[in-house]
Amino acid sequence: MKVKLTILMLAMMTFVSNAIGQIPKPSETFGFEPGADYKMATYDQMLAYYEKLDAATDRVKVTEIGKSVRGRPIKLVFISSEENMKSLDKWKEISTKMARARISEKEAQQLAKEGKAIIWFDGGMHASEKAHAQMTPELLYRIAAEESDEKKKIRDNVVTLIVPVINPDGLDIEASWYKKNLGTIYETSGPPILYQEYVGHDNNRDWFMGNMPETKAVMKVLYNEWYPQIVHNHHQSSPAWARIFIPPFRSPVN
Repeated sequence: MKVKLTILMLAMMTFVSNAIGQIPKPSETFGFEPGADYKMATYDQMLAYYEKLDAATDRVKVTEIGKSVRGRPIKLVFISSEENMKSLDKWKEISTKMARARISEKEAQQLAKEGKAIIWFDGGMHASEKAHAQMTPELLYRIAAEESDEKKKIRDNVVTLIVPVINPDGLDIEASWYKKNLGTIYETSGPPILYQEYVGHDNNRDWFMGNMPETKAVMKVLYNEWYPQIVHNHHQSSPAWARIFIPPFRSPVN
């Protein structure tokens, strides 16, 4: 009996290990580690990775929430435990009820205990701030695949929503320009192209009016569907402005 039980446990451990091992790393799609020197993943490479991640594990669900100005798909990725992923509609309903506050205090307390934390991340809004869009595939992988106590706790208690690239057109332009000029005197220059033909800037400046398709797609999820308790919008400070938030401030101070 003990022998049979041991064999069964080993078989289960092997199954779980194989399932985890099948979750692909970004480097397997990109051909390099995210953030590697002189490398930038394109949006097509990232889309290919999202598809592989979605197909590899029940901990991940990839959806499309809209199109960019140039018609590129804007992807939203859900990550949580396999069990939580079966009840996404339930967690969304609880988050909605809590956010709209049209319930009693008693019901709110009960829903707070029953529900899951809804956490939002996005990257790539300022395409010239290249690091965060290149980082998000690694973030997706680590939350979905790592078996540390910390990551298990996150998956069990949190439904993570990630828009890895909130400005696909900007990433396409930046990656193409960088690869074209890599190794030349123009390597660190910015592309002489507008991210948005109709606006002249990326969608960071559009949040006060919600006029662009990228902003509309994201605002619908944030303010009409999921109501996340934490919204982490990634940006990147360049070396020249590294002290902007820490005294002594650079002049002129805004």
